[in-house]
Amino acid sequence: MADPRNPAGRAIFLRAGPDSLFIKWRIGLLSAIALLLAACGGGGGGSGNGGPPPAGPEPPAEIQLYYYVSDGSGDDGNPGTLASPMQTVQAAIDAAAATGELAWVLVESATYDATHETGNSVTLADGVSLFGGYCVGFASRDLEACPSNMFDESAAGTAADRARALTAGVGVTALTVVDGMGVFGKGGGIAASILIEGGTVTIQNSLISTTNAGTLNVATTSYGLRIEGGAPSIVNNQINGGTGSDYAFGVYAINAASPLIQVNRINTQIWVGGGDYSIGVVAAGTGGTPHLLGNTIRGGMATVSVRGVQVNPGSEAVVEDNDISAGSIVPGAAGATSTYGVQVNATTLPLIAGNRIAGGRAESGIADSSGGDYSHGIYFNTAAAPMPWTTYNEIDGGEGATISFGVRIVQGAPYLLYNTVNGGTGPEARGISNEFGTPGIGYNTIYGSSLSLVSATSYGIYNKGNSVISNNFVHGGLGEATYGVYLSGSAPQISGNTIDAGIDTGLTSLGYGDNYGIYALTSDAALSGNTIHGRGGDAVYLTGGSNPAISGGRMLGKTCIHEADESSDPASVDGVEIACTPVEYHDYDLGWDFGDSFCGSGDNFTNTAAEGNNFCLVVGGLVYGVVTPKATNITSGSTYFP
Repeated sequence: MADPRNPAGRAIFLRAGPDSLFIKWRIGLLSAIALLLAACGGGGGGSGNGGPPPAGPEPPAEIQLYYYVSDGSGDDGNPGTLASPMQTVQAAIDAAAATGELAWVLVESATYDATHETGNSVTLADGVSLFGGYCVGFASRDLEACPSNMFDESAAGTAADRARALTAGVGVTALTVVDGMGVFGKGGGIAASILIEGGTVTIQNSLISTTNAGTLNVATTSYGLRIEGGAPSIVNNQINGGTGSDYAFGVYAINAASPLIQVNRINTQIWVGGGDYSIGVVAAGTGGTPHLLGNTIRGGMATVSVRGVQVNPGSEAVVEDNDISAGSIVPGAAGATSTYGVQVNATTLPLIAGNRIAGGRAESGIADSSGGDYSHGIYFNTAAAPMPWTTYNEIDGGEGATISFGVRIVQGAPYLLYNTVNGGTGPEARGISNEFGTPGIGYNTIYGSSLSLVSATSYGIYNKGNSVISNNFVHGGLGEATYGVYLSGSAPQISGNTIDAGIDTGLTSLGYGDNYGIYALTSDAALSGNTIHGRGGDAVYLTGGSNPAISGGRMLGKTCIHEADESSDPASVDGVEIACTPVEYHDYDLGWDFGDSFCGSGDNFTNTAAEGNNFCLVVGGLVYGVVTPKATNITSGSTYFP
């Protein structure tokens, strides 16, 4: 099976400190062992326990013991030589393990019974590797044309005794490799294809699928691969989590599991019936450090929720250089539905770097499938500290039928750095939506929507928390009403950004639109050094008692600053370059629009005594002023653009 991706050209972003050194060391060690045990090349001659296979990978010198398995011509009473193979995989593993030597078990193409409840599932032994894909007679090896498949068809697995075709116990180390096998967990109840109970086994170049023989929804919970601890290497496999009626998982890692999951294609079954929840990869359990590197991950289809990757509390996952898509909601699903490219529920520190991540969307070829009511590229629901790092990703919010989110922060303080984000194509689309968190948002390129479809409302950043937003390019997207940054009930620090209101498709005949560079509702933000373009609307719109402090930067658009009510006045405006036409400032208290002539060089405008005295001076393109307000919350003598 060819590698689906080649991540070698991309830098690896790992946390500083002992963890990163450990991960690098482990990756290097496991890669070296895998190459040692399964190097590509021509096979040597000979047969029998003392000779290598006539085809396939050339064994390293340390391997001197071989057992051959043939369902058609073998017998478990045979010695397991090329001329006299055994018939079952387990008999060959047991015979090899009894010698205490490193050994290979070579499996001829056939369908092998591995039903767990009848005692026929396969259990690995340390130092005994399993290689499939040998054509009849072992003269050649072709993983696609000559599959070696093991099937579990247990009727009802349980949480205490899961149905499965293959088990790797805690004592199975990286000296054991499974290569080129087909492993199918078709059992009912709670069923997996492969169960790893610990250890450091390597599983590579294999097809792992929980398909549920003949009838969909045989299992209530299905796993392609369930990892219950240890640090196995899962490399270059195709993994399918099946069609569990309650839950379907491609890979589920729990109990401090720290697997390397690299260049696999992982998904759950695409089918119209759909279970309740379908998830590509789950990383769960305190102390685990799973590393997902260079995989293609799809969440599948479900009736309630679909997730590409889910990081649960306690897991310090590294999610790097993957192509991740949430999947789809099945046609006609009832109730609120949601899709997530990546869902982070962790209370520890995951790293999400260099990925392509998309929220849910309709499944090609399945009519009336959808991205769910709410689709998310990345969803954070984390404790306030420590802070997840999210960097250098391409994030798409998907096709939510109600709201699509590029990044949604329900709580927590993630760092979002150097990402490219678009809010998707929902009727309401949000590039980054911060609801109650305190994130750091810096150096990103953010679009409220994908610009491929008009949304009713589109927000570049929708913020209700005390964020730090700096040095980003923020665009309101394409919509009937667009907002570069929307602020509600918060006091964020917003500095050094280029903020564009976006493209409003509903312009009036006079050219005005529902465009807002920054829309502040009950917000006392600190705005410094930003370039803010209101397009056909307002650069800064203040309402609901908003009193931001504005300094430096530049404003463009139809109106630079627009007060919408008596309680909304800037606390200060210092050193801002004003370039709006026709209205530079709309003062709600005075009831006037001040245009270009008002802030001409040296102009002096005096109102009646009751209205206060205003002065505006432009020096070198920068606006300075002093106001004595009539009835505002601005202190007399504040530096203020009038």
